[in-house]
Amino acid sequence: MSSVDLNFSQGLTLGLYVSSTTLFWRYSTKFLGMSADYLSTMARSIPCKTGVGCNIDSEMNLAYYPLDQLTILYGGFILICFLLVQNEFRRLQPLEFYIGIPLGLVAVFLKAIIVDNALGVGGWGVSNGTEFGWALSFAASVKLIFFGTLVGLFLGLLIGFFLRKCVTSAFGISAFLLSYVLINYVFDLSPGTQVPFFFLGGALVSGILLLQNNIEDLVDFKNYSEIRKSKSKSYGAVISILSILLFPIMTIFLPLINFGILILGDPINTEIYLSISQNIPEFLSLVTIIVVIFWTYILSREKAKPAIQSHRTAALAFYVLFPFVSYLLLRVFFLQNDGTNPVMLNRWGIEFDFMDKVNTFKINPWPLDAEPNLDSRWIFLKAAIINSTRVTLISIFFCTILGIIVGVTRLSNNKLASSAATVYVEVFRNLPLAVLLFLISTQLGTQMPVFTDEKYLLGGAIFYSNQGSWFATVSSYGSLLLALFGLAVLRIFLRFKDRIEPRKFSTPEGFSFRRPFSKMGWKLENLSSDIFLLFTLVLLVTRVPLGEMAFTWLPETVFEALFFPFLDTPSDGNVQTLADNFKIALGPLFCFLLVIYALLISTNIDDDG
Repeated sequence: MSSVDLNFSQGLTLGLYVSSTTLFWRYSTKFLGMSADYLSTMARSIPCKTGVGCNIDSEMNLAYYPLDQLTILYGGFILICFLLVQNEFRRLQPLEFYIGIPLGLVAVFLKAIIVDNALGVGGWGVSNGTEFGWALSFAASVKLIFFGTLVGLFLGLLIGFFLRKCVTSAFGISAFLLSYVLINYVFDLSPGTQVPFFFLGGALVSGILLLQNNIEDLVDFKNYSEIRKSKSKSYGAVISILSILLFPIMTIFLPLINFGILILGDPINTEIYLSISQNIPEFLSLVTIIVVIFWTYILSREKAKPAIQSHRTAALAFYVLFPFVSYLLLRVFFLQNDGTNPVMLNRWGIEFDFMDKVNTFKINPWPLDAEPNLDSRWIFLKAAIINSTRVTLISIFFCTILGIIVGVTRLSNNKLASSAATVYVEVFRNLPLAVLLFLISTQLGTQMPVFTDEKYLLGGAIFYSNQGSWFATVSSYGSLLLALFGLAVLRIFLRFKDRIEPRKFSTPEGFSFRRPFSKMGWKLENLSSDIFLLFTLVLLVTRVPLGEMAFTWLPETVFEALFFPFLDTPSDGNVQTLADNFKIALGPLFCFLLVIYALLISTNIDDDG
């Protein structure tokens, strides 16, 4: 290759490097700058002090977002990205995800009482009327349970990471908790400079720690001698430690930090001092470019193991994409909270007030007795969901039978039968659903027989109409259910008598969420799992009458949540609001989850032999 070609190739490569660096600089400064503006605007609180044109202590900044909530949402987003890139979830046991839920519920409840004064006038909302003199309202209870569950899962992750020695993930969660306490209860950060620098800089520091991936080595003093022997590990340890220590110091003393630029000129040299607090996007973009260039070079050498290379690639991708993803997230937060632009706020606001209005058209609401111009749209949506579920289950049943028939027919030696089945399969497989529905509607809709309003089948055993389907009734449903219960008990007894001791039987150590009855022995464990499954099925079927017979002494809110009918219309009419429908769905949902758990226990016992 001639020197001219070599110089041209080198010049082209150098030009690509310079242009890509320039483009990335503009990309980073643009999106980090807009993210910093959004954070500054939402974090700035402007209370009314004069009372002129406003109420005393009312918020004047219509785009204000409380810093504690902003920390949870935006800081939680950064933490989730950190945990996903580190990807140590596979080392956790399933039970460790849920072990912190009781702790989370207790913590949130205590916060509601002590911090938010839940038993007073504000906070979570209180309704008097029980024999105890106070009770949380249903909306407050749902909010408490929801946030308590989230906090519990969070604590469960933290405990699980510590137990499994996932030091980096545990460090990330601990840093998030410490940061939440410090910026909300200890330091009063400036919304114009320190808050944007804290969030955006914290994300970049987390990216550096992910790229170095040496937190586990730093917390173990036994590794220090090995770190000192390796030059690369020593440099990595210094970078990680300096990042962890310098970032909070720079955040606290940000207004006092300046950096100088010496411009050489003739006849005199000029030195310009720039403040980081006034150039946050530029400073963070400069750090980002340095890190990206350095680690792109490291990755291009491909000297690390495949697992380490993959982890570094994911961390670098997070580092590069963070400015854009951060802007998108903050843009959505801002549009949903910016009261200075009512038109845009209405477009982006998530509200369902229109669903509380009565429905004006009629549908087939069976099994609910939903009346147009009387019941709200939530009732009709509930009926539509029930109908969709019912149609889906029926379709799965009949389509399974049809699929078996068509599949077997395609294997037939009869050329006509196999060809017809093949044509049937290919038509439904290759035609888009919208085109298929259009063809059926236009070509077959006018030729197919009209659906009758009602009809009897099998000599009156089945009756269907446009209001639903009914089967022949029995004289006493209680006797029928009792007979089915007796058959189930007989089956459990026969399984217990016929079971023989397995040659190899595995017993989990300690308490197992998969097999909670394992300590009872191979024979009683199976019996207990069968009894538990029968109990959950009985509870699911008899939930409503059981509550009316034995649990009417419960507070009204608790009784409705656990024992109120959900799939049919109560005697006093349908509940109308989303909160009420959600409340009465808790009971059947809980019973359904118990049935699934009981089935999982039986399956796990069979799988383990």
